[in-house]
Amino acid sequence: MADWDNFDSTGYADRNYGRGILSEDLQIMRFVVAELRALRLSEESLESTADVGAGPNLYPSLLLAPYIAADGTLELIDRSASNIRYLNRVVKEAGLEGPNTWSKFERCLRDLDHPTSVRKLRDVTEVRMGSIFELSAARYDAVMCFFVAESITSDSGVFATSLDRLMRSLKPGGVFVTAHMVGSTGYRAGPKEPYPACDLSMREIEESYEPYGTFRALLTSPSEREAVRPGYRGMAALVGRRERCTTPSVLGHNTREPRKEVQWTH
Repeated sequence: MADWDNFDSTGYADRNYGRGILSEDLQIMRFVVAELRALRLSEESLESTADVGAGPNLYPSLLLAPYIAADGTLELIDRSASNIRYLNRVVKEAGLEGPNTWSKFERCLRDLDHPTSVRKLRDVTEVRMGSIFELSAARYDAVMCFFVAESITSDSGVFATSLDRLMRSLKPGGVFVTAHMVGSTGYRAGPKEPYPACDLSMREIEESYEPYGTFRALLTSPSEREAVRPGYRGMAALVGRRERCTTPSVLGHNTREPRKEVQWTH
């Protein structure tokens, strides 16, 4: 089983975000910035927000930062002890003088007329240990979840359960900003065994969201030279609102049946 507590957070961040902004991440950022504007959110209008399975990645938080109230909260939730250590360190250092990985993303987003701020993350963020399977219902005005539900399991039933828990953590009308690896066959974050992945098509991902509300979706086009890693066909990004409270059947798994969840290692 995957050893999540020893996930190589720093190495993962350096490989994926430290060497420059990859083409696919830029495609996602442009899409999300445009779609959040299309939702007509007011700046500093969100009180309770979360990035679920935040991992060693702050650019989803930078995408949402302009919409979080000055006295609001952004919970960075992760199950991995190593990711929690990484997040506590980079949030503490956020906004300090000197260039770093995340100030580069801040500048890129500002160039897209997105008034984000690394410093604001330090003011509104709470880092906490937690699991996507343990989220409280109807808690958040907005949630983000990048590369999580399909990257903790190879079982489509577990994927369906985790997505359902995520969507039900939103208040009615709440905003979701998510991303998934498409056609993923697994990945490494250290020298040990590969971490799992659920191999999903773009259509399967979109169908998984349809019971919950309206959304728009993007499928990135990775170039061979700039592909993040072998073993995937692109990245899906989705932005929308939770509007329905029906009990969906996702990827053939009716949510009234007993839930499947990841058995975390300790």
